Amino acid sequence: MNIIKKITLIVTIALTSAAFLASCSKEPAKEAQVKGVKKGQKTSGPAKANPPAALDASKNILNATRSGQYVDLNWQIEMPASKIKRINVVRSSVGMNQRMTVSVLDSKTTHYRDSLPDGNAQQYWLVVVDTSGKNSRIGPVRVDRDPSGLGRYVKPEEDKFKVAITRADDIATLKWDFPEADCKTVTVTRLPRPTARRSKTVSTHVITSMECKAQYADTLPDSNADYWYWFKITTKSSAIILKGPIKTEYN
Repeated sequence: MNIIKKITLIVTIALTSAAFLASCSKEPAKEAQVKGVKKGQKTSGPAKANPPAALDASKNILNATRSGQYVDLNWQIEMPASKIKRINVVRSSVGMNQRMTVSVLDSKTTHYRDSLPDGNAQQYWLVVVDTSGKNSRIGPVRVDRDPSGLGRYVKPEEDKFKVAITRADDIATLKWDFPEADCKTVTVTRLPRPTARRSKTVSTHVITSMECKAQYADTLPDSNADYWYWFKITTKSSAIILKGPIKTEYN
């Protein structure tokens, strides 16, 4: 019996050793197969998409010339028009934090005349939105104050766009009457408080319409709360007129 046990033990050890050596010899090959790497060959990581090329500032020109109330903007953009989705003209009298879009233009436009609200100095930027959705900014350029007071600085554009808003408890009735010759689209947003400018962070989109004269009933989320509305009118010349904030008033 002792001889049989010894033989069995020897055979078991031999088989275990053989299995261990076999697994060790296969492991490097398996690892190489998984990684797809041969000796002396470097690994290649996942392919990365190239970031969109930034506009070369030396090849993009933006000029601004003021004459009283009006500013004429002219520009040259390196990017081909076929790759541009739109061009936003942005203006501010105090800096980047208070910028507002004054016009949205098509890709082939190279000139825009802006009508200013007052005699203050202004800064302008172009925001070029390409077909992939990437934004590139050109500017700023600055125009000085109007020391001679040549500009009339009235807002005849806004006066032509009539808006009336009334409300019941939970319904606000919006009526607008805009000149068809000037009106292209109308976008209305609602806010829970009056703001000095149209705020995207606290506003709720109500409607976008191509009708220049229309009426719309907006359901209010809280019948006990006050609400204010902003109207963004895009004209056929691509200028943007903002009216607001306009408070809902009970009948």
